[in-house]
This record gives sequence, structure tokens and C-alpha cells, in this order.
Amino acid sequence: MNSNGNLRAGGLQGMQGAGRAASAGFSVANTKIVRYEDLINRLKKLLDNEKKSLRLVKTMSASEIDTRNHLESILRKCVTDV
Repeated sequence: MNSNGNLRAGGLQGMQGAGRAASAGFSVANTKIVRYEDLINRLKKLLDNEKKSLRLVKTMSASEIDTRNHLESILRKCVTDV
């Protein structure tokens, strides 16, 4: 760079260590991408587990409602018999 802060005619090639800085920036960006991908995968697994749990709870709830309805019908028959 010259005294005005502008790049020399050589551009980035004329700066020492520019290759290291550029590759280090890529490495940092790459690790962030990997972290985000890992986070996305973990969240997908959590979502799948929650969906399975929800299906199980809905199934159990439906079973309980069926049982309750059956017991209510038995109780109604008993009351009408008396």
C-alpha cells in the first residue's frame, strides 16, 4: 500500500501474507458452515423424535378415548336396566 492507503499496482499479490489471511478466512467460514450443518442435523433429529413422540401420544389418546366411550356405553346400559 502506498501512503494514501491505496493498493499498489501489484494488488493483493504484492502484499506479504495475503494468501495466509485469505485461507484463514476461508477456514473460519468453513468451520462456521460445518457448525451450522451439524446444528441443522441435530435439530432435524430432534424434530423427528418429537414427531414420533407426538404420534405416540395421539395414538394413546385415541385409545383412551375409545376405552372411555366403551365404558360410558356400558354404564348407560346399566342405568337403563335399573
